[in-house]
Amino acid sequence: MFMTSSSLKRLPTTAAIKTLLLLLGCWFLSSSLEASESAWVLEPVQNGAVLLLDEQGKTLLAHRAETALVPASSIKILTSLITAEQLGLDFRCRTEFFKDAQGRLGIKGFGDPYLISEEIALIAAELIKRGETSFSGLQLDSSAFEVPAKAPGTTATLNPYDALNGALAVNFNSLMIRRDAAGKVHSAEEVTPLTPMAQQKGLALKPGFADRINLTDRPEEAQQYVGELFRAIFLREGIEINGETQIEPLGASFKPLMRHYNSRKLPVMLEGMLRYSNNYIANQLFLITGAEASGWPAERSKALAAFRQAVQKRFSPTAEEFRLVEASGISRENHVTGQFLVQVLEAFKPHYLLLHPHKRLEGVYLKSGTLTGVYNFAGYFKTAKGLRPFVLFLNQPQNRRELVLERLKAFSDNRP
Repeated sequence: MFMTSSSLKRLPTTAAIKTLLLLLGCWFLSSSLEASESAWVLEPVQNGAVLLLDEQGKTLLAHRAETALVPASSIKILTSLITAEQLGLDFRCRTEFFKDAQGRLGIKGFGDPYLISEEIALIAAELIKRGETSFSGLQLDSSAFEVPAKAPGTTATLNPYDALNGALAVNFNSLMIRRDAAGKVHSAEEVTPLTPMAQQKGLALKPGFADRINLTDRPEEAQQYVGELFRAIFLREGIEINGETQIEPLGASFKPLMRHYNSRKLPVMLEGMLRYSNNYIANQLFLITGAEASGWPAERSKALAAFRQAVQKRFSPTAEEFRLVEASGISRENHVTGQFLVQVLEAFKPHYLLLHPHKRLEGVYLKSGTLTGVYNFAGYFKTAKGLRPFVLFLNQPQNRRELVLERLKAFSDNRP
């Protein structure tokens, strides 16, 4: 076959070939360097998943992103997102107050997780403004939740993360107490009086120690403490409650007196839940969200159905990508993939400041997830262009998540 002069003109010149070879070489070198960097990031990962996206959602690094693993408390990011979208950012939890003809005060709870000592003082101030300074008795109604039960994954310990959920509970259903060297029990919170039950429970601490402990795993004891704390704080603020405390649903003889909405809007509650990884708050909001969607009283099966429906509508995950049995992450039966959780992070971007900034790495906002053999991070690297979502799951004996996070951050910093 003979080439014409026009065919010869279409042949690449020596300079063009050199340029092409140079470009191919640069591409090959860049690809090799990126593969080397990826291997360096993933070297500490024995059993886990790592996923990093850029600001536009393009994948920069993916390792076992489709493998479902135990998320632990990193699932609280999903809990926060669904709660915010279902309840609205202006949502405030409520507690209702009643009075009967005999002058007794009735309190009905609706699961407010921030019904804490400071809030009870605000409630007292509201009642005083209404001229209510004395009651002849107290009746507590926790019927807005079905019979309280431990969330899946909790155990019968004194740890605050094992606290019982309920419609009417105070101070996260826990006690912050200390025991001095002589063995005397004190409240470790200036705003919280030491009640008889706190005195009794405080004896579980060793002398010379202070700690927050789970109040009880018995609903009736939790209600007893609610009554004691309301009485003590009300008395301090100028309201007297005489007579006995009864624990049962309020009857028709009780007439509405006041509805109190917590002074904290939902984002403040979510920030506290995420920053301190508070399982009690997570599952209270989980139950409230279910009840607001499906009707009161709140019940775990309702909450699960409502959450799963909301997640399915928002993200359409498969059963292999997403399995939820409770909302705090304490259960090992929860499973998600990195690919699913990074979608959640994309949707959660407007709320990223609710996450805790890393104590050493600048521009890193994250939620940890920790159980024995589970060491996870999920969050964002903040750059000049926006937020880069990342998921780092280690379901392995060695906790090397800080090392992987540092390497992943360095990898990200080397990507424009």
